[in-house]
Amino acid sequence: MTTKKILIASSDESTISKLKNPLEREGFDITLIDDGEEALEFIRQTSLQAIVADLNLSKMSGLDLCWAVRNRLKFNKIPFIILSSSNDKEIELNSYRSGVDGIIIKPISVREFIVRVEALIVRFQSFIPLRDAKLTVFSGELGEFLLLELIQLLHNNSKSGRLWLSDQYNRGSIYLDKGKIIQARLDNLEGEEAIYRMFSWRAGKFEFEVDEKSIIPNVKKSTIEILLECSKRMDEQHHSSLLFSHN
Repeated sequence: MTTKKILIASSDESTISKLKNPLEREGFDITLIDDGEEALEFIRQTSLQAIVADLNLSKMSGLDLCWAVRNRLKFNKIPFIILSSSNDKEIELNSYRSGVDGIIIKPISVREFIVRVEALIVRFQSFIPLRDAKLTVFSGELGEFLLLELIQLLHNNSKSGRLWLSDQYNRGSIYLDKGKIIQARLDNLEGEEAIYRMFSWRAGKFEFEVDEKSIIPNVKKSTIEILLECSKRMDEQHHSSLLFSHN
């Protein structure tokens, strides 16, 4: 079993006690730190597969910690997850702005936590080849990458190029300029509506072509606003499916 070294920055004893033993049984090597500044120093000196931080930390909040990692330390290849007691959309918006890759709402489901962390680690490792400037194409299955997380990865890494998406007979594209979505097309749909339709796809293929060219924009909202709206729609779909399964 491969050891997955992760940092959990939290002073929430109930969360820590709930997660520690199950994570260790799944092969995680966990470091627990309850101070944001101490966590930042640890990240500077340690090779990690994932960082998990409580929204509320002493000396430095979880979002400030993520901002420091993404902008001062440039450790963009490490997935960063925020733990929050609230599903407030303003918190979610600020989380995306800070470069967070995932948000888990308390009370935590241990199984969901393990699945989310492992999936992000795998996706980030798969994404590493795209960092090679010589590589012009990066492709995969939408079943392996959530489109929301894929866009977030491209956004955090300031990538420019066209993301082609296909779902059976449908094929659309999203163009990013230095990580910002500026254009999208799908059949007769353009802009945000094309993006929201493609975000509903749960299977298919993607291909990202690294490219920098002049593109006529048709997207008005910021990338962060689009990610937030897509996250909201995913939550609504998940809630609806749960209600349907109970009826």
